[in-house]
Amino acid sequence: MGSSLESIPRRSANSKWLSAHYSRLAKKYKEEWIAVFNGSVVAHDNNLLRLSKHLRNRYKKTYGEVAFEFVTEKPAELIL
Repeated sequence: MGSSLESIPRRSANSKWLSAHYSRLAKKYKEEWIAVFNGSVVAHDNNLLRLSKHLRNRYKKTYGEVAFEFVTEKPAELIL
């Protein structure tokens, strides 16, 4: 298994892909958690824990490269 430091650039690339395609993904996966690996959605679920467990089993060696995000069409409200 590679070090977690090695997985950071790949996870970052997956996060960038997710951000670039967010509006399309938000329409398709409304109110769900999505997981992106190698520039594509590999899983989605409304329960993050269940999604995470599934992906830990599926991507044992590369789990650290997977980007996760909750997608919604509603604008986020931040309290600072």
